Amino acid sequence: MYLHALGRLHEANETARQALRKMKDKGVLPFGSLAKLEVALCDVLREQNELDEAYQRVTDVIQRMNTWDMPTDRLFAYLTLTRIREAQGNFAGAFETLKIAKDIRSAHPVLAALARAVDIYEIRLLMANHDIAAADLLMDKLHPSASQMVNLRDQELITLCRVRLAQGKYTETTAILAPLSANAEAGGRRSVYLETLALQSLVLDAQGERQMAAAILIKTLTLAEPEGLARLFVEEGEGMRSLLAEVVRQLGSAIAPAMIRLKDYASEILEAFPTAQKAGEIHSVQATPTGLIEALTSRELEVLQLIAAGDSNQLIAEKLVITVSAVKKHTSNIFGKLNVNSRTQAVARARQLGIFPSG
Repeated sequence: MYLHALGRLHEANETARQALRKMKDKGVLPFGSLAKLEVALCDVLREQNELDEAYQRVTDVIQRMNTWDMPTDRLFAYLTLTRIREAQGNFAGAFETLKIAKDIRSAHPVLAALARAVDIYEIRLLMANHDIAAADLLMDKLHPSASQMVNLRDQELITLCRVRLAQGKYTETTAILAPLSANAEAGGRRSVYLETLALQSLVLDAQGERQMAAAILIKTLTLAEPEGLARLFVEEGEGMRSLLAEVVRQLGSAIAPAMIRLKDYASEILEAFPTAQKAGEIHSVQATPTGLIEALTSRELEVLQLIAAGDSNQLIAEKLVITVSAVKKHTSNIFGKLNVNSRTQAVARARQLGIFPSG
């Protein structure tokens, strides 16, 4: 969405909602332009940290798209869902969704030009999951300067900067960021410009220049606050959390209304960071009940609940937007943890253990 690229998220959000309402009022089916708008809105909602609504909307659209022979739209819908699941801390689900996107790309030669976009999503996901070596290996295959599309080249260079920053290659990171930031600012690409500023603050902080880093971050927050940007900061991880906390401390005695508003905004972003319990790989959503060999993950609980509802593997895959093979793998894990051999036994055992209510 053009407004999103300009960093005007509130306007992009409202414009998309108004267009969707008008199209639905006219009886337009959720295909074509309507589906594309829904997916674009979901990406805006993700950036604003409205993750529940983003997830619900994109999964609804994907279920309708599965019978629609428009691979490009399906590909971007699955990539959007990948980012949303990553933002939710569901890395297992994000990798499952990314696998579907890669399968769509492989099955349709016409999508070869979008291969680089899929790779960028994979690198981001690997970085978020702290697999720097794998991210670096995939990054080396891209050669960002070869990209012909400005928006794609921007994202490739930003991703390269994140990899190099994680590797401690600060001089190389700065050498890439400086011209990219200047070009993005001059070209009015506000979203990219803000990302470069955030990364510049992290580079300076990593080099021991915390005061300069905080000053740049305050500038970034000032530009981002009117649009309510959140994921821009949260997705930079623990380094950004620490620097944001420093900014909040520095603004603690502020009396100017603008600075107080900025401190409150930074504090709200800090609250959006995942807790240690939610970060990283999926953890069990409940304590291990007595008699259970190993706690079920949140995804396994979702599958188990749908098994209890009598859903087939195919239907479970459609509802959870994963592959049938992934459903079978989760089911096998469930059987092992519950020490059972069938769906009926699994449901009975789960109710016996109080994993979910008997009925």
